[in-house]
Amino acid sequence: MGGVRKSVTNVTKSKYSYILLIINKNIETQKRYKSITLPLRVTLLKGYKSKI
Repeated sequence: MGGVRKSVTNVTKSKYSYILLIINKNIETQKRYKSITLPLRVTLLKGYKSKI
């Protein structure tokens, strides 16, 4: 029984780490997206304000 339990915990650990990896990747892409869109938004806002 001990071997079965060990394999189960290994599977759950790998699944958990995989989920964490996905979450981390999502956070990284969001950060990158924000760093790209923020200057764009600022320039758009400045252009919009100068038009008015």
